[in-house]
Amino acid sequence: MYADGVSILNLSAHNFPVDAFHWNGADRFRASYLTIWNVGQYGIYAEDGEQGTVDHDYVSGAADAAYYIGECKHCRATLSHVVATLSAVGYSGTNASEVTIRDSVWDRNGAGIVPNTYANEAHPPQARATIIRNSKGIASPEASVTGSPSFRRRTGSCSTRVLSVTPDRRGGRVATASRTTSSPGAAGPISLSPAGSAPATASSKTRSQRPCLATWVCLAVALRRRPATRGSPRS
Repeated sequence: MYADGVSILNLSAHNFPVDAFHWNGADRFRASYLTIWNVGQYGIYAEDGEQGTVDHDYVSGAADAAYYIGECKHCRATLSHVVATLSAVGYSGTNASEVTIRDSVWDRNGAGIVPNTYANEAHPPQARATIIRNSKGIASPEASVTGSPSFRRRTGSCSTRVLSVTPDRRGGRVATASRTTSSPGAAGPISLSPAGSAPATASSKTRSQRPCLATWVCLAVALRRRPATRGSPRS
């Protein structure tokens, strides 16, 4: 959407190779009561728009960020009562100033809430974000609809990863990107797919200028937490 004042409500989107819902240069946008799963890039993406509202949405299995607001000097945007789960990043806000993120659940993402500055994009630096009353837990889809998040609090400290770390022939560790996630101590990957749906498909297209924040965050976590195993061939 490239027009001001566009609202999208009460829709579902899944298995898109890129973004599910996308606004660019549009002010007064609204994304409400949307359900999104298994998309190749972003769940809800808004760039260079002001006075936007994102509320009561559910995003699972976004290969980049579940929610993205970026490149706005005075965004004055609000994210509230949303759920982001099993995605590379829950929220990414590149050069997005004056954004409020509140009353939401961030569940088993590679990284949770990531305001950031990138000099090669418009309106750096990021500033003045308000982040209040957010929770980390295992969320139910109903959490974004009721406005009262329903989830079980987790006792562990680590969430999902978007990298797999395997030993190389010399006993070092090699990180390789993947589109699945692994929980701490689990024997195998956890699928990004909800029950009965197809797995997420990685898109061959990427935004060349934006760094993959989740890659660096999760690489640091994975290398710190997993011991090297010597003598094993590369998988």
